[in-house]
Amino acid sequence: MQARVWVSVVLIGAAAGLVASCSHRQKEAGISYAAWVPPGSIPPTLRQIGARAVNIIDLAAVGAWPQVYADVRDINNAWSGYKHPTVEPPSDPHFPDTLLYGPLDAAIARLRNAATARNATETMAAANDVSAAAFELNEYYNPSVPPGLARLAMLERKILLDTWDGRIDTAPDTMIEVHRTWQRVRPAVVARSSERVAEAFDSNLADQQAALDVLESEQVGDCAQNALLMLNEMEQLSY
Repeated sequence: MQARVWVSVVLIGAAAGLVASCSHRQKEAGISYAAWVPPGSIPPTLRQIGARAVNIIDLAAVGAWPQVYADVRDINNAWSGYKHPTVEPPSDPHFPDTLLYGPLDAAIARLRNAATARNATETMAAANDVSAAAFELNEYYNPSVPPGLARLAMLERKILLDTWDGRIDTAPDTMIEVHRTWQRVRPAVVARSSERVAEAFDSNLADQQAALDVLESEQVGDCAQNALLMLNEMEQLSY
């Protein structure tokens, strides 16, 4: 149990910055998004959804279901308020961001079902998907963040969770997608930070792939944790 708690705490610490830097705002999760937000400003509601989704991964890992249910409820309320603002925006109400609603709708539905069934593994996986989908909407409001960072974080968290649960056999397919996504994101990371930052991530992925090739589950997980830390730094460097 202690090992699971430690891994979960590291997971949250590594990933929290990718979806939100707003622990001080969590108490506001019931507030509905009520107006248009100009480009470059991320709606607090999306930050709250991301933060609570990542928090659910930690809570489900230790079986804290009452707290999981409370966070799921707050995510539902925040998302409903975001989609149905109490004040209509001053222009066309059908924003381009509505095209991105589908993934978050589906991820939240999976999260509700998994939490209701008290399936920890599925709950953590669905919460990971929720955090990634929320961050993709964040990218719509703040395009300075390289598109694809959210997907990379989601994939690395999936690898970490799978190795944790003894399912390293699923990691090779995920790593293929990690490499493919990183190749798309890398030029933007270099442009917004430096070649050195990108090369450090290259090295981490090489180590992760080498460990995966020999099925060193613990080493794969360690590399995934380091990748999440690096991705967090890339996101911060993009602002």
